[in-house]
Amino acid sequence: MRSRSRVVRFPLYAASYLITIATLYPLYFLVTNALKTDPDYARDQLGLPPHPTMANFVNAWTQVGLDQDLLHSLIVSACASALCVAATACAGFALVQLGGKVARRTLFVILVFMMLTPPVIIIPLYTMMVHLHLANTFLGAILAYGAMYVPFGTYMMYSFFREVPAELFEAARVDGAGVFGGFRHIMLPLARPALTTLGVLLFIWNWNDLLFALILLQTPATRTAMVAISGLIGQYNVSIPSLTAALLIALIPTLVIFFVFQSRLQRGLTMGAVK
Repeated sequence: MRSRSRVVRFPLYAASYLITIATLYPLYFLVTNALKTDPDYARDQLGLPPHPTMANFVNAWTQVGLDQDLLHSLIVSACASALCVAATACAGFALVQLGGKVARRTLFVILVFMMLTPPVIIIPLYTMMVHLHLANTFLGAILAYGAMYVPFGTYMMYSFFREVPAELFEAARVDGAGVFGGFRHIMLPLARPALTTLGVLLFIWNWNDLLFALILLQTPATRTAMVAISGLIGQYNVSIPSLTAALLIALIPTLVIFFVFQSRLQRGLTMGAVK
């Protein structure tokens, strides 16, 4: 029996190792090539750097101006994520309270909007921002990013609030708390893992976005880090060591946020019931 169990587990272990290698290889590629010079990269693209150098990081930080662009990305991503989390938490709770046909039809419309890809809405969105004089402004980008993931966030928060026992909210109503009081003092504390998970996911998606940032923030005074890094790719040539160094710098904030909220993120993704 033990031999059979070992035979069954071997493919699982092999698959897990392959998935781990495939996941870590892009990070290995970034780190090793960011420490190479252009001639070293031309000689060996996959090996370790023979003469590690930090010049690529210095060039990416000074010449590209990543210090200011990272701040722009932080402002847009954090504000847009907070706005979307606040709006979708209220919308998800409201749908649970409405219930019935209203909730089902609203969820159907939400699912339809979730099927729309970003390129479909980029032209009307940019036209609307120009008419509202919000193009090339942080406020316009924050509103666009905040609204883009409202369907996903609403569906996620609706799924969470639906699993909360209705008796908890009814008990708060009996004790004198109104709808807003029960939502603030009962539902929001219970939804903290789900809200954290949604906020982290939205921040990472907004941080890594290039399409909307390239269209909505076209001036150097408002461009984000991803737009600045895309400028390193020339029409005829590109310095891969400089590009990987810039990407590695832009990767650090998302890694920090992921490790800080790792435990809450895991609980939010795997939560199927409320204690």
